[in-house]
Amino acid sequence: MLGRCLVCLQTEQAVHVKICLERGITCLLSTIYGSPQINGCAALWRSIESLANNNSLPWMLQGDFNTIMHPSKRSGGERTSL
Repeated sequence: MLGRCLVCLQTEQAVHVKICLERGITCLLSTIYGSPQINGCAALWRSIESLANNNSLPWMLQGDFNTIMHPSKRSGGERTSL
């Protein structure tokens, strides 16, 4: 057996899975598709922060966060602020 996966939490924007490997190694994997809408984006970051505060396992996050590092990198769409 290679290991087990247990879905811990699933939302519209993320799936969080606990992965247990055969050598006793356990980690958390989150696959993200962030909302391009500001309200959805804020909800995603709140849920990630909550999970981070309640998790002591090694944690990998992957996916499309639909977030830019700096407003100058934005192209198209409405201008918004957090």
